[in-house]
Amino acid sequence: TNTNSKIRSSAQGLFMMMTNGFGAIIGSVSAGWAIDKFFTQKFSTADSLAGFLDNTPAVNEFVNDFKGKIAHSLEVLHAGIQEMKSKNFAVDSIKPMGALYLTIKLDYVGKTTEDGKVLKDSTDLVFYLIEKAGVALVPFSAFGNSREMPWFRASVGACSVEDLQKMFPKLEAALAKLK
Repeated sequence: TNTNSKIRSSAQGLFMMMTNGFGAIIGSVSAGWAIDKFFTQKFSTADSLAGFLDNTPAVNEFVNDFKGKIAHSLEVLHAGIQEMKSKNFAVDSIKPMGALYLTIKLDYVGKTTEDGKVLKDSTDLVFYLIEKAGVALVPFSAFGNSREMPWFRASVGACSVEDLQKMFPKLEAALAKLK
């Protein structure tokens, strides 16, 4: 597209708010809780934080542990999507290459829900998955691509491995209902 980057950025923000609404607030609070619980060191004073930061081996251990947990979560998500693909779901994923995100293809744009609604684009599919599977993804259309593109970004930043494992049956059930 030939959209001005300022307009595209504004549209992405608007899309985020429209797509997630209160879910963004709830998700942010939940993500903060999960990060605090599973990934964050706690410091009661600035001096204790400063002492920790001066301890290079401790900082390196913390960072490496955090990176390892994220990498493991990405691998679990990728393996689950690939398992769904082996069960003939119209899904795929690109092997994780870092960051907090996995690129996932859910080729269900144009499919019809049980109540007869056609999922005409990636936004419709996002809303369907939030409602039916409790799964929130960011469609590539949020980054300026076509809304018909079936590729999505999935974050593992606030998900435990257990959360991911519980998500797959819900995702499979929701996708299996589409015709």
